[in-house]
Amino acid sequence: MTVSTLAPMTRVLQAATPDASAARISALLHLLQAWCLGLTGRPLFLPDLIVDADEGTITADQSMATDVVTVLTLDETVAVEAVVAFYSHHTDDQLRALIKVDVSWLQFEGHLRETPTRTVVDEAGLRQTYALRSMLTGTAPVVTTSREATDAEAAAAGLAVLEQWRRGLNMLRSR
Repeated sequence: MTVSTLAPMTRVLQAATPDASAARISALLHLLQAWCLGLTGRPLFLPDLIVDADEGTITADQSMATDVVTVLTLDETVAVEAVVAFYSHHTDDQLRALIKVDVSWLQFEGHLRETPTRTVVDEAGLRQTYALRSMLTGTAPVVTTSREATDAEAAAAGLAVLEQWRRGLNMLRSR
């Protein structure tokens, strides 16, 4: 999996759950990042996750303005779909409760970094917590790439590769 940024990840989540509230999207972003860290050892997107322990919410750092990757790979899209399906039967309140449990555990384990303006979730904590959770419970979102890309996904991926080549050639041309 490549590492994306928040904007395309949020767009895919919103497309997968069109009627979802902002709180649900926020919770799914956290769970998506956590499971990808726990199952693959790598983050799915770049921004740090910011904790509001009082509200039981975790959001992604919005200060990352540049959107390096604008189209998700098939692996990333399938990961989003797997997490959405895994938590589809949970209400917003249940998702918020799961986040509060995570926040409490991450605080207990010391995986929250305090800065003057925010509390940041340490990726190592999420990786450890969700890897253990999948081993101990035997349940996790099934992230597989067994499905074929749709025509739209294939076209978008092709355009993204074309754009990367175009940027690379322009850099070489300017030297």
